[in-house]
Amino acid sequence: VPEAWSPLDSGSVEVSDTLNSELFRQGTFTSREIGPATKWHRVDWEIELPVAETRYKLNIQTFNKKTQSWQIYREISDNSRSLTLDDLDADLFSKIKLTMNLYSDDGLQTPTFSGWQVAYDFPPDLTTHPDLFNVVKDSVLEGIDLPIEIPIYNVGMVDADSVFLRFDISNENIGWDSIATGIIPFIGLDDSVNFKIGLPTEGYTGAKKFRVFIDPANKWNELSETNNQYSKKIFIQPDSTRPDIKITFDDQTILSGDLVSQEPNIFIEVTDNSPLTINDTGMVSLILNSQPVYYQQNEMLLEFHPQSENSPGGSGASVIYRPELSSGEHRLEVIAKDVTQNYNYIEINFSVETDFSLRNVLNVPNPFETETNFTYVLTQSAENVILSVFTVSGRLILKLDDLPGVTGFNYFLWDGLDADGDDLANGVYLYQIKAKLGDKTVSEISKLIVMR
Repeated sequence: VPEAWSPLDSGSVEVSDTLNSELFRQGTFTSREIGPATKWHRVDWEIELPVAETRYKLNIQTFNKKTQSWQIYREISDNSRSLTLDDLDADLFSKIKLTMNLYSDDGLQTPTFSGWQVAYDFPPDLTTHPDLFNVVKDSVLEGIDLPIEIPIYNVGMVDADSVFLRFDISNENIGWDSIATGIIPFIGLDDSVNFKIGLPTEGYTGAKKFRVFIDPANKWNELSETNNQYSKKIFIQPDSTRPDIKITFDDQTILSGDLVSQEPNIFIEVTDNSPLTINDTGMVSLILNSQPVYYQQNEMLLEFHPQSENSPGGSGASVIYRPELSSGEHRLEVIAKDVTQNYNYIEINFSVETDFSLRNVLNVPNPFETETNFTYVLTQSAENVILSVFTVSGRLILKLDDLPGVTGFNYFLWDGLDADGDDLANGVYLYQIKAKLGDKTVSEISKLIVMR
């Protein structure tokens, strides 16, 4: 307001001003974004229209989560003062916004808008933080699950059920691959749940990041959608260890050049340090006498058995091979590889004789004091092997049945006691090794000396 003044007793003072006579005929009130909501109920508003020349129009806009855009839901200008929102799908339309337009034809009398109120159900708000991740190992061998424990918090305003989690790992294309999922049945208001999982690492090596994504399908209309994913660095060591190969013939480990039976039971065991399963026949190849042995053509002779995934300490497979061999020299080659393409190779040479014979009969040591080993070689497995010990005069003082009788090298430890359990006196004795197969018997006689 303009002001003026004059000294006392100097007369009157004049003040002049101009009043703005502009009349406003329209006004607008706009709400902030309301929500998100898990269910909409109703909207109420309070407005007075003093004369017929005053009116209003209420616009209700909804935010479409699918199109990520705002759209008009209702325009109301009648005498109602409330609207039910039960038909508004909160899963699709997570937020609303209100605009109240006021009109006066003459600008002298205007509508009086006192306020509005929206009733809806509040959502949860799910979050975590990488500083709270418990990564048991930040460096693991490829193929070993990465064990992690992640606390998931509900900092919203209601309980949350069936919380879905997705776990990703960074790939070579600077993107993300989904490798695991999980569900938390329930997280109460202002509560948390520790979620444990082992993340698979097969096919990934080097410096990586893993990411947890809470509610990736956006099921929940949360208070904040920016705190639902976090990542953490890890290192996955490449597997460079070759698988190990062991071969036995009729449960015996042989040396190159040893004799084996004409129809041996060959057991090939492949073990690997990685837990990635050796589960394909192409991962264990056999070559007999320079010819590949194919699984599909030898179903009756060749069996492949992957090791159980629950086996501790790694993975592996076994192969059982029952060939029919001719007399002569043979060579078996085995090539094994693991999932990460580490190869190993083993070759073993052996011989087969179809004639049944006994060879290389010895006792070691000889002379001996208290005990000695009888050793011998059989060209075929015997049905029974018998040891007989005699005095030089021919008196039988010991007979033992069922000595070892496998094809190839055999040995038997004798304690030096006779049939009565007495020590033999010092001196020279004769012993006989006799082996039987069907109607054929072979034997050899040699000397042993007791010297104490």
